[in-house]
Amino acid sequence: MKWFILAFMTMFTFVIQAKAVQNTVASKTETWKVITVDWPPYTTEGAADQGAAAKAFAEVMATVGVKIEYLFLPWTRGVKESQKKEFVGLYPVWDGHNFAGRKNSQLLFSSPIVFVHHKSKQYKWKTLNDFKGLSVGVVDGYGYPADILDFGRRGVYSLNVVGTDEQNLRMLNFKRIDVTVADLFNARYLTEIRFPELRENLVIDPKIYKKAGLYISLKNDSKYAERIAKIGMALKKLPMQASVDQLLAETFPKLSQPETKNLAKPSKNP
Repeated sequence: MKWFILAFMTMFTFVIQAKAVQNTVASKTETWKVITVDWPPYTTEGAADQGAAAKAFAEVMATVGVKIEYLFLPWTRGVKESQKKEFVGLYPVWDGHNFAGRKNSQLLFSSPIVFVHHKSKQYKWKTLNDFKGLSVGVVDGYGYPADILDFGRRGVYSLNVVGTDEQNLRMLNFKRIDVTVADLFNARYLTEIRFPELRENLVIDPKIYKKAGLYISLKNDSKYAERIAKIGMALKKLPMQASVDQLLAETFPKLSQPETKNLAKPSKNP
């Protein structure tokens, strides 16, 4: 009987100590300063929740005691500033972003890549070769799927490189370019909410070209492995993609499904 009581007390003490350690770890919080860009509805400067992807990542990391503080900067400046010691990472970045001295995290969520064109034309395409001879808008420094940039460098089509998605959409509105590459929800936000005057002339092709992965770009330093481990633990507790999808649907109900009706008839095929 004594051995049973002793064993029980030992086990009880172990459980209490383990719980105490767990609570101590959970109570220890740290702050990650992260640079982001105004890329609505994912990361939205001035919004109460800072955008669906910003909020989702903050909620995910909170499960492992990490507080996220965002600093919004223009993309090219943000890339440079993220090298400073006080910043943990740059978020969100596509697959194609590979910065010196940095490594991407695990996959956080995915982004549907689409093409936008003027309503006076409708392009029938199956591959990038079908855009031969056209001018295609991209944003400087964005990590698009590699083949999109590669086809431009090879001269299949010309790349119109500008500083923001808005610039390409406005050039498209005035027919100064033929097509622009964009994320589906970002294109819809810009044309339906932020700059509704563009919606009259622009059409988002309903066909998704690819779903590109998005990550946080972290410094490849002595703390990289520790931070990656924390992100991994957090993702097991709260999957990121589901959080982003839910927040998009809740915060931007108009953007939950792409509009495919009322597409303009093509004047002629290119």
